[in-house]
Amino acid sequence: MITKRRLRALIDPLAWKAGERRCHGRPPKGLLLIEAGGLGDVLLLAAVIDAFRPLAREGEPIRLLLRKESAKTAFAMPPGIAVETFDFYRLMTDVRYRFQTLAEVRSWNMRQAVSLDWRRHPWMDDALLMAAADGAEFSAAFHPKPWPKFGRRLEDNAKRLTRLVEVPRPAAMIERWLHLAQALCGQTPDTPNLRLHDSHLSVTPEILDRPTILFSPFASSRDRQPMTSFWAELAAEFSEFDIRLLAGPGDLKRNPDFISLAERLGVIERPFLQLLPLFKAARLVIATDSATMHLASLSGVPTLSLSAAAYAGEMLPHAPSYAPANLKVMLAGMPCLGCIGDCTLPFRGEQYECVARLDAGEAIRIAREMLG
Repeated sequence: MITKRRLRALIDPLAWKAGERRCHGRPPKGLLLIEAGGLGDVLLLAAVIDAFRPLAREGEPIRLLLRKESAKTAFAMPPGIAVETFDFYRLMTDVRYRFQTLAEVRSWNMRQAVSLDWRRHPWMDDALLMAAADGAEFSAAFHPKPWPKFGRRLEDNAKRLTRLVEVPRPAAMIERWLHLAQALCGQTPDTPNLRLHDSHLSVTPEILDRPTILFSPFASSRDRQPMTSFWAELAAEFSEFDIRLLAGPGDLKRNPDFISLAERLGVIERPFLQLLPLFKAARLVIATDSATMHLASLSGVPTLSLSAAAYAGEMLPHAPSYAPANLKVMLAGMPCLGCIGDCTLPFRGEQYECVARLDAGEAIRIAREMLG
C-alpha cells in the first residue's frame, strides 16, 4: 500500500516536468519570494520587502507567494509586487490540486526563488520552493528550523538549494528578514520605516462626529486576548470619546461574552483595506496583538498593543532602531518571556497567565499619555 507521503514524493517531480514543458525553452526570469506566515506577518513584510528588490534585475517581475488565508492583507504590498496565493493545506490532501499547483509554480520559470521563512513544512511551502527551484538559476532559504518529525525531508530539500543562510539568534522576524536580505544581496538594507507605502496612506480620513477611540479586542485565539471586563473598564474611563469595537467575520460568534459590550459601544466590521480611512481619523487604537493592531500601527494612528509575553521577541516589541513612534507595546513582566506559546503555567480561565496579568489601570495610564 502506497502512503500519502510516498505518493507526494512521486507526484512532485512529475509536476515539475509538466511545468517545465510549459516554459517552451524560455530562459528563467524574475524573482519569487515565498512567505507562509499569517495576516500580521504579511503586513510587516510589506514594510520591509523592498530590502529584497536588489535581487531582481531591472525590469524583472517580482512575485510573492502566500498562503490563501493571508490574501486579506496582501493589499499592503508596495507597487511592483505581484501576489500569488495557494491553499497550503489542500496541497497535503488533494492530489490533483498538488500536481496542478506545483506544475504552475514551475511554469513561472523564475530565475531566483527565495523562501523567507525559518520554519518550513516540507510538503507545503517547502514543496512550492522546490518546484520553483527546479529550474531557477539561484535558490535560497534559511537553514530550516529543527523539526524532528520532518527533519530528514527538510534536509533533503535543503540540498537542492543553491544557498542556505544561518538564522541569527535571538532575532525577531523582521530582523531575520533583514539578515537574509543582507546575506543574499550583499549590501546592508536601509533601516526600515515601519509604515504602509504612501499609495495606501493617501486615503481621505473618514468623517467622524466626535473624537473616537477604536477597540480591537479579538486575537487569533481567546487565550491571547484580555477578558470583557478589561475592555469595559477602559470604556468607562474614556467616556468623553466615542468608542467603537472593531470585529472581523465571526469574531462575536466566537466570543459571545463580548456581545453586550458590542451592543453598547457599537461594532465596525469591514475588510482590512477599508479600515484605513477610519484609522486616519481615529485618535487612538487599543488592540490585542493581531493583524488589526499591525495595520493600525503601520497606518500611523497612535496604537497601544496589548501583547502576550509569550511572543515577545518574535514580533513585538520592535527593535528601537525601527520601532514606529506611534506604537506602544504593553507586556506583563514574566520570567518566561518569549516562550512562543509553550506555556508551562496554568491558564486563568481561557487566558495565558501573561495575558491575565495585563492591568487595565496601566493600559489607561499609557493611553492617556498617548492622547496627550
